[in-house]
Amino acid sequence: MIISKELLSDVLEEKVVRVHIMENMTYIYFLDSNQEYFMNIHELANKCKEWASIKGFRLTSFQDLEDGCCEVSESISYPPCLFSQICKTEAEAIFEACQWILDNG
Repeated sequence: MIISKELLSDVLEEKVVRVHIMENMTYIYFLDSNQEYFMNIHELANKCKEWASIKGFRLTSFQDLEDGCCEVSESISYPPCLFSQICKTEAEAIFEACQWILDNG
């Protein structure tokens, strides 16, 4: 899954104009200045979890044998779960959960 430029802009607090994922699971993104930057998928997933926490949400994520999972709840209340996502990877589930926060939070 490619992270949306809107979500990446919010997470990085920079205006991202383009974003692509490379075969080695590294994201390349371009800012308004047309400079290119690279970020490992796991570093980006961690930044997204920090962003969600700042927004007042708690992400619980894990990778099981087959899928990655992520749940969103408000940081002040552990249950109930507001959003749950199962994807191929934990990072992808985190990006989906953060997109939900951006769209609904």
